[in-house]
Amino acid sequence: MQTLSIPETPTSRFAEAFEWLTGYPPYRWQVEAFDAFSENRIPSALALSTGSGKTSIIAIWLLALLNQQRAGRASLPRRLVWVINRRAVVDQATEIAEAIVKKFEVDSSLRATLNAMSLSGGLGVSTLRGEHEDNQEWSEDPSKPAIIVGTVDMVGSRLLLAGYGLSARQRAQDAGLLGSDVLIVNDEAQLSPAFAGLIRQVQEMRKKAEIPLLKTFFTMHISATLDESSLTDDVFRFDMDTEPSEHFHKIYRATKTLRLNKVEAGAKNFEMVSLALRNDAKRVTVMVDTPRTARKVAASLRKINDRVLTMTGTMRGRERDALTQNPLFSCFTSPDAAPDEKVFLVCTSAGESGIDMSCDLMITDLVPAERLIQRFGRLNRFAETAEGKAIVVYTEKDAESERLAATLRYLEALKGDISCRKVSKYPPPREACSQRPNLARLHERDLQLLSYTSVRHSQLKPSVDSFLHGEEGDPPRTDVAWRFEVPYLLQAFPDDAEEWLNVARVLSHEKLSEHTEIVLDLIKASGQEDKVLVRGSSGDVRPFAEVNEFRNALVILPPGVLGLSSGMLNDENHGADFDVADNTRGMRFLRKGKWIFDPASESITTNEDEFDDFLKKNKLFACLSIKGGEDTELTYVQPKPPRKKSSGDTYLDAHLVEVEQNARNLTAALGIPPDVTEQIARAAVLHDTGKAHPAWQGGFGNTNGGRNIAKLKSGKRVIKQHILNGLRHEFVSLAEAIANEDALTLQMMASHHKWGRPHFPSRGYDRRKTVEENR
Repeated sequence: MQTLSIPETPTSRFAEAFEWLTGYPPYRWQVEAFDAFSENRIPSALALSTGSGKTSIIAIWLLALLNQQRAGRASLPRRLVWVINRRAVVDQATEIAEAIVKKFEVDSSLRATLNAMSLSGGLGVSTLRGEHEDNQEWSEDPSKPAIIVGTVDMVGSRLLLAGYGLSARQRAQDAGLLGSDVLIVNDEAQLSPAFAGLIRQVQEMRKKAEIPLLKTFFTMHISATLDESSLTDDVFRFDMDTEPSEHFHKIYRATKTLRLNKVEAGAKNFEMVSLALRNDAKRVTVMVDTPRTARKVAASLRKINDRVLTMTGTMRGRERDALTQNPLFSCFTSPDAAPDEKVFLVCTSAGESGIDMSCDLMITDLVPAERLIQRFGRLNRFAETAEGKAIVVYTEKDAESERLAATLRYLEALKGDISCRKVSKYPPPREACSQRPNLARLHERDLQLLSYTSVRHSQLKPSVDSFLHGEEGDPPRTDVAWRFEVPYLLQAFPDDAEEWLNVARVLSHEKLSEHTEIVLDLIKASGQEDKVLVRGSSGDVRPFAEVNEFRNALVILPPGVLGLSSGMLNDENHGADFDVADNTRGMRFLRKGKWIFDPASESITTNEDEFDDFLKKNKLFACLSIKGGEDTELTYVQPKPPRKKSSGDTYLDAHLVEVEQNARNLTAALGIPPDVTEQIARAAVLHDTGKAHPAWQGGFGNTNGGRNIAKLKSGKRVIKQHILNGLRHEFVSLAEAIANEDALTLQMMASHHKWGRPHFPSRGYDRRKTVEENR
């Protein structure tokens, strides 16, 4: 097996380790970036041209972190968060991170160094968007180095204690882990100026903390077209002309030519289709600005040639995944997959940036200059053709816009040369770029309000979306999915419906994303609002009629309500399957009377005894059942987990000892100072002492006064809520310790689930005490 080590002079061997990890030797800028990272000089912004390999920052960070660990001074952040405001690119970045993880399956000194950094060893990779949707590798062990890839919404909402769709407990945990010991890389920063400003504000707020923070928080903005939202005095710039790599210069100087084509109003789509058809190019990309236009252009092309692919940011995950697996798509993603016949790709801004795809001919409508530069980056990207050609199609009306008129003047000044080198040397002027939204200022009071968990709804809470996208940012979006169980969830108790969707999660391949206004208009026009279920961004599950805020919500439709066209939301269905939930993770069954069946596949209709035999034969167990109407239950079935050494109840005394030891192990791995370690350990010892309360023990089935229970064995659902009557065990723990413990210890005890921020509701009080004592 290959053994690699990092020597005493890291730069001299960095090239070897980098090539082992990535498969190619480093460019000069990557060596310089590694030197900077190793010395904790993380630049706040990187101005890198298209094709310069910016995602290698992931490997550079990891190798520098391991280099520091070998030297006994690891101080770089343990978590790298890669944020990109394009969903398709998120999955691509995840694949890069997973390829790095696979390298560490081989024995090496690097692997040994990595394993020594955490309790669980290895490198975590989690996606806060995509098919791998938060496997929690990054959050289960905070000492574990991890790569987290996500969208602005998924990462930003978590950072602001408002994780979309998460429980209140998980929202607080994720915010803590994303706000400390972290490097946030804002890829294609020009796409998300408001988010760039937000993370810069968070960085500044941390510097003003009353108590010095133990771990670091860095931000880095990367783009070929950095603007004022991400520019600082600390920008890493590199003169690409000095790069010695021939491979780099082949891409950097690859020939790309531009032609401007003015057409009559109303003739733009016709001209784009005509241009795509009447040329010799084999790989043709047509880039338009809306999904509706993409559908029209694709339909026109298919009348002549059926080798047409469509890609938009509003596609359902299943169809988007099918697109990337289509052999025709590889013609655009591989430099060696040149087709024998013409192939067309029609896409919106979803194909603008970040995706490693290329074409011989690009036909595009007129958009602001920085977006056109991103589009041109998908032309002759691999220098695989002698000349890549771009044609910008526009009308007189387009040129009436001041920004687009300035864009036209900029394009004319390039004199037909849009190579990476040319646009890098001559960036567009500000007046030719997109208008930036007003930045919402983040204040300490905003964070306090967002941290409230015992106040479920508050008009005082600020709009998280305005921090992520600006006060006049992109139109709000809503996710849409189809599930057979929607009619039954509408008849269930809201808490049961919420628990069902926490277990039987709606995953990304089931969802599409569309502008909120379009989703609402289509549902209302269908006249079937009463059949629709909504999971709000806060995680609450309610019928459509009871929801006021649909921004960043998930709308779940029963099959037959609305439909899909090329994976995009439509008022009718064009042959697509509706319910495409993944049955390998778990199976959903409907129980009506004595009969049990699977409506999604109609594969099993059986009685109780036969159903039990089916579960035993297939090593499955029913992990959740909820009432979904009169004489009706929904049951979720999963594969049985590996048998644990002890499957019985967990007792309180043993539980507190175990949690204290885990806390000490974790603080040691993280290098937490001794005084803080003792506070954390003390909170661990005391956090669940309130479970000794007679009402809590009675509610959990311990009525004989025996050894106190801390947790019930897996699958045992016998909690007597009428005995608990709302009692919060952490409130009891807090009340018993409040006279003797410090503030940090008390806060950890009070809020280790979600309560205590900013107070406990009165139903959680200890009824052995007076109301005044509880207050």
